Amino acid sequence: MNRNFIFAFILLAILSTVYALPFELNGLNGVNPPLCPTSAEHFTLTVSPSPIVSGSSFTLSVSGKLNSEVPQNVLFNAAFLKTDTYEILGTFSDDICSSPGITCPIPAGTDFSTTIQKTAPAGLPASFVIGAVIVAQGGTTIACTFIEGSAAQ
Repeated sequence: MNRNFIFAFILLAILSTVYALPFELNGLNGVNPPLCPTSAEHFTLTVSPSPIVSGSSFTLSVSGKLNSEVPQNVLFNAAFLKTDTYEILGTFSDDICSSPGITCPIPAGTDFSTTIQKTAPAGLPASFVIGAVIVAQGGTTIACTFIEGSAAQ
């Protein structure tokens, strides 16, 4: 229940930022994504296959080196959003410490890398945004990133 509340809170915070600040998707995949909290660090997120097939399995590759420690019981939350209306197309949440190749706590300055397999939401539009956050207990955003995605039509 607590994880669902944290996820909902972070997602609402992200969406309120999206609605409050106009932006173009050009540069969304940059070093400092405009939709992330300014205090959050950033990590690398890639998806395969690309384009994603709606309703089919896909893999997110998550990697990076953060300046702060990643403690135990940390969530990896992700959301698929429409690029024009920011409508939520699908969400998921996992304990990143349970992901393959990850042992928590991850000391500050340590490279980390894992893959997360999920099923894409059905009915994805041709282009969309994937937002992902690593969230500590209490709702503190440790790291955040957004990438553009595309779906096979």
